[in-house]
Amino acid sequence: MTRALCFLAGCVLTAALLSGLAAVQRPACADDKPGDVDWDARLKAQATALAFLKTLEGTWDGVAQVMTAPGRPMVEAKGVKTVEMGCGGKWLIADFKMDMAGSPLHSHNVLGYDLKKGKYAAVWVDGKALTLDLNEGELDATGKVLTLRYEGPGLEGKPTRFTRTLTVQDPNTHLYTLSYLDAAGKEALVVTITFKRRR
Repeated sequence: MTRALCFLAGCVLTAALLSGLAAVQRPACADDKPGDVDWDARLKAQATALAFLKTLEGTWDGVAQVMTAPGRPMVEAKGVKTVEMGCGGKWLIADFKMDMAGSPLHSHNVLGYDLKKGKYAAVWVDGKALTLDLNEGELDATGKVLTLRYEGPGLEGKPTRFTRTLTVQDPNTHLYTLSYLDAAGKEALVVTITFKRRR
């Protein structure tokens, strides 16, 4: 009796896992209408995105220029970023540790391609952020510039739009920037980091 129950439970679990995998491959919403989404195109776009993200894996040494307050000169800082694909190769996981004039900063982000939304999506947290940042964006036509945007409190304390960009200058050199719309509605640069792949 016990063996029969175990076998039945195993069958149920296997069916659940298989149905879950199917849902991941072709997600659907209750309000989807026939023809609303071309899932084959989405899956191809995801494959392209994952191929791009895989090129970002590795250990990277970064030299940063950081804004400490509006109107003040940028401060130089150095750090190390480790990047690897996780969760079955579907999500990029990155950790960055930087020391800025004796003040340590640790950031962590998870980046991938959201099949439901048809765009890149990321979650970002760090030791100095006031909130967990939910980012969305796209890779440009050259396949070298990834742009992500999110809403959050600006340096003046009011909600505003932030923009992150990662530009692949060559296979071993990346340029990261973070900017936001200031109180005057102008794009203000917060940080730039030049990353060199460690060999």
